[in-house]
Amino acid sequence: NRFKNILFSNNVQDINFTVATNNTLLNSTFNSIYSNSANNYLFVKWYASINLRDINNISVTGANVTAYNRTGGAESSILSDSSGLAQLELIGYLHNGSTKFYVTPHTINITLNGYSNSTTINLTTTNSTSTTIYMNFSGVGCGSITQSVTLTSNLNSNDTCFVIGADNIVINGNNVAVTGNKTGSGI
Repeated sequence: NRFKNILFSNNVQDINFTVATNNTLLNSTFNSIYSNSANNYLFVKWYASINLRDINNISVTGANVTAYNRTGGAESSILSDSSGLAQLELIGYLHNGSTKFYVTPHTINITLNGYSNSTTINLTTTNSTSTTIYMNFSGVGCGSITQSVTLTSNLNSNDTCFVIGADNIVINGNNVAVTGNKTGSGI
């Protein structure tokens, strides 16, 4: 059974399981639980909304977003959508009617084209949560360039983007865009 987006309140028992079964509460709050069997399992899950951006604040599409619980087990994995968003459903704890077994904090790993980043979220303190993670795919952003580089993502600049700081530099644009705001130069 799956119950989601519910606020239980002012009940004698918000959750009352009398038949051995597995149940999931997603993004729901409750104050009390009763179970007459140790074979009743309640998985309390929360949303973790991950917003992936590159160093120029552009959406990162198609990144693999994987969540690992505190035991190191991979719990959920999804690709970021065209808006750079990935919504995971993560277990905060498992309740067997008498004991809570916490599986948070979670480590969120993001990978794309050999680049990676990670963060940790603790659902015990945040319940459902949103976070933005920035990816630096090339190590190259607007600024001083002192060695040859290959661009891997579009760049936006509020001034001059590249200031060349050495001779014989090659900037391989790799068909990406360098966009300004009409106040500076591209190079």
